[in-house]
Amino acid sequence: RRPGMCRSRVGWTLPRQWEHIVDWLHLDLPLTPALITHIAGGSLAIVFGFTALLARKGAFIHRASGTIFYLSMLVMSGSATYMAILKSQYNNIMAGGFVFYLVLTAVVAAKRREKTAGALEVAGAIFISLFAAGAFTIGYFAANGHAEILSGAFLAAPFVFGGIMALAAALDLSVYFRGGIAGAQRIARHLWRMCLAMFIAVGSFAAQGTKMLPIFPGRSYILIGAMLLVLLLMFFWLARVLFTKWYTARGDARTS
Repeated sequence: RRPGMCRSRVGWTLPRQWEHIVDWLHLDLPLTPALITHIAGGSLAIVFGFTALLARKGAFIHRASGTIFYLSMLVMSGSATYMAILKSQYNNIMAGGFVFYLVLTAVVAAKRREKTAGALEVAGAIFISLFAAGAFTIGYFAANGHAEILSGAFLAAPFVFGGIMALAAALDLSVYFRGGIAGAQRIARHLWRMCLAMFIAVGSFAAQGTKMLPIFPGRSYILIGAMLLVLLLMFFWLARVLFTKWYTARGDARTS
């Protein structure tokens, strides 16, 4: 063992001065490279996700923060799925895969040309349909005497997320059979998928990340408020895009 290094409860060798940071973070899990990657990706995703939601749409800060957000979300969800597979946490495998799917399909909706659809939508529908079936299967076993399969989640969680996954698969097929979408519908598809992924990320931090924060009054209320803020902003922008002339006016301004 090298001087100044220690083998600690976090699972791998750290500089001794880092032990104070680990203790301050209240980390009870082994601090592995995968967990560090997950925490870093999730932290960046939350910061830049809120920045993208609150920034002026189409501006540089919105585009830049959105890019960092989706890359961070892919890292976060990918590492979460990897760790869940190692620990046989089936509900977390479903959640990680769902977030990965949401972010990828949201980016595709924003980047590809309007009225364009193809194999990506079909592949996405098949992928998330399998995850929906897995979520319903988890819910079935949990409701029939195997609650441990939920790893502490609510019994309704796999059924709720399974239903949302099935809906997402149906919308993918709808886009494919309609030959693509354009205008406000395309933006709305991008918006709700990104926001739902953000909501899951904030919810995951509210459930697990509180263990890493110093104890202070109102900590739980702040995290719950952050989750509600994501939902409120999602519904606000969906209403503005779909039911007002905001998006049309922006298009006219860009072409004039």
